[in-house]
Amino acid sequence: MFFSTIGEMLILFSIGIVGWYLFALLNAPVAPLLGAFFLLGALRAVGVNLPLSPVFLSPAVQVAIGLFVGSQITRETVRELKTAIIPALIIAAWALGVVFVIGGFLARVTHLDLYTAMLSSSMGGLPEMAVLAIATNAEVAVVIIMFTFRLVISVLAFPMIFKYWLAGNRLEHEEKPNESAGGKGEDFDIRAVPGLLLNPKKWQQVAARCREFISFLFNVTSVPAYHLGRDVFTLGMAGGGAFLFHQMGVPAGIMVGAMVFSVITSLAGVRIQFRSPVVFGFLLVGVGIMIADNISTKTLEVLLYSNLVWPMVLSTLLIFFSSFLVAFVIHKLSGWDYPTSFLAAAPAGLTAMTALAVSYGKNPLYVSSLHLCRLVVLKTTVPLIFMFII
Repeated sequence: MFFSTIGEMLILFSIGIVGWYLFALLNAPVAPLLGAFFLLGALRAVGVNLPLSPVFLSPAVQVAIGLFVGSQITRETVRELKTAIIPALIIAAWALGVVFVIGGFLARVTHLDLYTAMLSSSMGGLPEMAVLAIATNAEVAVVIIMFTFRLVISVLAFPMIFKYWLAGNRLEHEEKPNESAGGKGEDFDIRAVPGLLLNPKKWQQVAARCREFISFLFNVTSVPAYHLGRDVFTLGMAGGGAFLFHQMGVPAGIMVGAMVFSVITSLAGVRIQFRSPVVFGFLLVGVGIMIADNISTKTLEVLLYSNLVWPMVLSTLLIFFSSFLVAFVIHKLSGWDYPTSFLAAAPAGLTAMTALAVSYGKNPLYVSSLHLCRLVVLKTTVPLIFMFII
């Protein structure tokens, strides 16, 4: 069982890395995430029998991203969180407005009934919305399909829009992936890998690095105990926070818990540094693999042959345009830069948008906080409102 799971993971990551390489050749934004998602999703859509991601991949990736984000937080960053109060209120009002206003509009102009249209417009809390759909005799399958469609389009479109918006505003040289994702002035270009593999001198350098690593393993006691203890302690705190928040039922609790407890250890002076662009690239591949689990041959059949195409497209367009407007309002009222506001107001993809913020050197704490606010509001408020109108 163990070796079977490892084998399946290696297959998925191998395909994901190929997708990363292909999208890097196309200069696509966030190539590890989009490349892995697109290639795996395309293979699944045409009927290739691929394993689903291992159950441990999602928690592992979420803990790692939470650790990435938390390790960068300083006391100054936390003090600045008070500026997130107004954006959080805007996001909460917008999230509810989308459900009841855009959902109501969809019910009037499409064949969807009112409850199905409103629940399909929810930008989070799919399990809760599915339960409500059952309770209201809404079409559960439609709610799930439209939610999945919007998630996939958001994860695909927002990085593209983000990159070209930056390029159009002549800011790309400032916003490209920087030290937050891989070290000061350090970068990793997967397009160079084939050339490296064919270069004998590079192989000699790799062999030398391997010898150094083996030497390190046999002389691990030479590493200061403080540094080893610090890293193990921080990892333990992140894992413990992830477990605690998950057990408490916090939305995206694994990532949020790891982030919060990493922030606590960081502010206490016990900081762990992540500066490897390769590691972060593999994390993004992991995110792409997880999202691609939502794609199957049925997805393609629904898009091509069902009468849901018009409602899905209309709903997604309305929600996207409203998110751009909300991002502009947040930018003006809070003073945040527009790219951060743009990611914080994305209609789906907490993990993906937080990873994108890390990749482009934006404030991932702001982005994840507002996404979490949206999820909490939708998960708690919508069921209560429906309780009175059912």
